Amino acid sequence: MYKVLSKESIEEAYKLLNQEQKIFLDNYVKRGKKTQWLNSWAKKLGAVLTEEELADPEASMNKLLKWVLLEYEEAEARTGDMRCECGRALKYRYTIKNLETGKLYRLGIIHLQQHTGLNPELVREISKGLSKIDLEKDEILSKVLENRELPFNVPEHLELPLDIKLQLNIGLPLLDSQEKRLKRLINDVNGRVDIKRNIDLVQLPKRNNVVDVDKAHEYIRKLEKLEISEEEILQLYKFIKENISTLEKYNIDIRAIKRYVIKAEANIKDRNIRRCLIDIEYIIDYNY
Repeated sequence: MYKVLSKESIEEAYKLLNQEQKIFLDNYVKRGKKTQWLNSWAKKLGAVLTEEELADPEASMNKLLKWVLLEYEEAEARTGDMRCECGRALKYRYTIKNLETGKLYRLGIIHLQQHTGLNPELVREISKGLSKIDLEKDEILSKVLENRELPFNVPEHLELPLDIKLQLNIGLPLLDSQEKRLKRLINDVNGRVDIKRNIDLVQLPKRNNVVDVDKAHEYIRKLEKLEISEEEILQLYKFIKENISTLEKYNIDIRAIKRYVIKAEANIKDRNIRRCLIDIEYIIDYNY
């Protein structure tokens, strides 16, 4: 789980980006927020959006909606500088436009409901979706600061989803969710779930000793504390893979392991260990 970056960390990360990457990331955020707004309104109106309409959310908003989203902002601090039309200080503010009158409104969540007629549940859904876009931006920038690389190889000539292709082409890290999609695509293209292919790329000692349950619990504790070695993570991977359907009888909480893996992915820099972590997470996602 990636945390919200401070203003200073965001500025530091942006210094590491080239102009093309900056433009892509800024457009990614703007486009994502407008797509979220468009999808939520479509849900309210009972409309089904076409791929063409989703491909250009700004044009689709202008065509289909009365109210369009221009900006969604979060105050950097509780200074009271960001305010609603009514004068109330805000943490989050929506800048929207009424296409019928041409008037702009800068509103908090309560007045957003009142002006647009959206019900509270849908407004909460919109707010959650818009915040998620900002968190995804922070995830990408966190990986830039960590100099993170894709932890597995992508076969040549593989037809990639457009969003993944664009990010890889300009050298921006993928989101964890994109990495998972890409890994599934690679396995699907190969016609099998071949998890160990990634592990085979890791040049770790491959001993023949069998990991018993006590050892597995020991390695899980080390994983939780971020103290696990390359050899230990490989042995834990083998144990989980071989016993994935019977882990409960060994009193092993698979959900806890996934939490530890996600935490380790964000904190452990060793490339070989990260490759093992990615595959453990994939095994869990595939089986649960």
